[in-house]
Amino acid sequence: MTELVVVLFLSFVGLGVVAYLVRWLLALPSGEPDMARVAGLVRDTADTFVRRQSGTMAALGALVGGALFLAYGLRTSVGDPVNGLELGVWVVVSFAIGTTAAVALGQAATYLATRGATRTASAARRSVDAALRASTRAGTAMSLLATALSTLTMGVLYLAVLAYHGALGSDPGRALAIAPHVPLLLVAHALGSAFAAMLGQISGGTFAKAADIGADIGARDAGLDDDAAENPATIANLAGDCSGGCASSASSAYAGAALEDAAMMLALAVVYGADETLRSPGALLLLPLLSRVFSILGTAFGALIVRTDDREDPQSPLLRGLVVAAIIHAVGLAGAVEWLLPTRRAPLLGGAAIGILAGALVVPWTHLTTAARFRGVREVAEASRTGPTLGLLAGVGQALTSSIWPIAALGGALVASAALGRAYGEESGELLAVAGLLLGLVGTSTFLTALECAASVVDAASGIVTMTVGRDRLDVRGRLAVIDSWGTSHRAASRALSACAAVPAAFLALHVLEREWVRRAMERAAIEGRPLPHFSSAVSADGLPMLAGIVMGCVLVAWLFARSLLGVVRSSKRIVEEVRRQLRDRPQFELPSRGREDEARPVDYGPCTEIAARDALRQMVLPGLTAILLPVLLIAGLHLLESEDKGQSAVGSVASLIVAATVAVVLGALFAAGAGGAWGNAKKYIVTGAHGGRLLVDETGARAENPTFVASVVGDTVGDPLKDVAIPFVLVLVKMLPVLALVLLPLLL
Repeated sequence: MTELVVVLFLSFVGLGVVAYLVRWLLALPSGEPDMARVAGLVRDTADTFVRRQSGTMAALGALVGGALFLAYGLRTSVGDPVNGLELGVWVVVSFAIGTTAAVALGQAATYLATRGATRTASAARRSVDAALRASTRAGTAMSLLATALSTLTMGVLYLAVLAYHGALGSDPGRALAIAPHVPLLLVAHALGSAFAAMLGQISGGTFAKAADIGADIGARDAGLDDDAAENPATIANLAGDCSGGCASSASSAYAGAALEDAAMMLALAVVYGADETLRSPGALLLLPLLSRVFSILGTAFGALIVRTDDREDPQSPLLRGLVVAAIIHAVGLAGAVEWLLPTRRAPLLGGAAIGILAGALVVPWTHLTTAARFRGVREVAEASRTGPTLGLLAGVGQALTSSIWPIAALGGALVASAALGRAYGEESGELLAVAGLLLGLVGTSTFLTALECAASVVDAASGIVTMTVGRDRLDVRGRLAVIDSWGTSHRAASRALSACAAVPAAFLALHVLEREWVRRAMERAAIEGRPLPHFSSAVSADGLPMLAGIVMGCVLVAWLFARSLLGVVRSSKRIVEEVRRQLRDRPQFELPSRGREDEARPVDYGPCTEIAARDALRQMVLPGLTAILLPVLLIAGLHLLESEDKGQSAVGSVASLIVAATVAVVLGALFAAGAGGAWGNAKKYIVTGAHGGRLLVDETGARAENPTFVASVVGDTVGDPLKDVAIPFVLVLVKMLPVLALVLLPLLL
């Protein structure tokens, strides 16, 4: 099991790099006393929210885990790869580990984000390079921690199953017998991490964006700068960047890696079970984890070489880091395939090359359509000169246009990889090629997640500077603005790539779902002495279950999307009312000293924070449980109506639900990422001075807000909940659905 040793070793190397980056970050100066004081308020607020959030997530996770334990304990075991009770134990244990790790990761990311924000703010007083390095390394630490923790937990669980069955001893037959079934035993690890990440996304995103929108609208009403210290919602806004932006992104990265790796391991286990020439189970099954640890190495090297100066665009060193990360991952993956699977290099490396090419088309295209230096965003800014109506329409048009190329690239990649797999000449060729496609497509996801987290760190740092030295040090605000101008594009690129990866992951998981249903149904049919209907009849011959699944998939995505947006709207409304109430009666402002309870506070940050936190925690419960329960209710309802097919219609209906939800989410994610990115960067482009800038000055010297800027703010506030709340939430959901179906399958048959 040399490959497992490599996975575990490189995972620990990734954690070692995280420790180095954290130590380097904490050694940086935290700034002047005012900066430290504001940073303390942000840190306390973010930590308080995350503690409350973690408690609610743990309670809901325990509820779902307990339900799984009872369901597996009360069922009749038929067709299990191991003893029925043992399968239930592994499912519950792996679910608990995945949930716990995702919750703990959110807390760790909040710690890193709050410390990284204040040090980035302080570094911006020196140079663009210092601020860029501080923010990038803070984001890299979060991303590496998420990815390394995912590979480490999965590798340790894999090792634990082998050790329990005595497969680590001198008898290789035990390893050969149990290895193909290990991914099925541990698939609930991905389910647990996805469930926790989904809860974290909707609650953290609601907290962050409700506070952001409330603070922006309140600032417009009072004629204040964004993130002005006089604004009662500013601290909640900055805390949301840390606990909502960074923590949610890190948890989603952990869940995304677990879900994608689980889908590939399950599909490769099918290949291994059908291929008698493969005698090393770990060589094939652990290939996704090996690919992921090479992504860790690439991200570490790529982040460490990010350097710039005041003459170079900060995007250039970030792109250099991305290219380095991609090259190291590609070389490591090619070496692993050549080392472990030389007879299968054609479909695996061919599919990976197609995936790398598709990613190389999607990411730059997303930057091209969402970055302020290019025509698309500037057209949105130009349209905003006539008011918010045309600005919104221009953003919608740009988003629809920007969605075409990623969809075309993804479709071409899927067709090419399938053709390559069929040309390989073996039954497993198509699965191997699509698995290779997914390996290549997500090779840079760790680095893109690092940039996504770094963008949230820069947002929080900009707020800290605005609240403290921003009025006197416009150069500091300018340096952060230069870095921040690319943050929205990085988020859009990360979301677009994640959306594209959902399609091959769903394909692999659905293939395993069909194969596993056939295997279990055959064993049950043999026991009961009845003929076995073919799986395809559940999808084609009986149209009602298929139609029910398609409708349910679309309804589920639409309802959760709407619920996410309406939750932000309701919370933002309450925050705006509180901001207006305070600013109406409190024209004087003085920043309170931390720890002085007796000091007068003309502006009270507490009420806005409490409103955002309370609404966010309430918002997570119903959508999170609905995402789990709706597929369960669909299966249970169809199962009760069946007579002889024993789960056939239910499985076919759930497959249709997954396909419909995947298509809806991918299209919605690409649209929202494009629209939100275009609107957000149009606003930032205008702030730099385009079309009159933020403020207009008349001949008397009086200043007033530029109507063009106000129109761009409307687009920005519309795009924020779309791209930062609804889409990340449903992206985790749609990757979770196939895994949920596989976990429920033993309960169905």
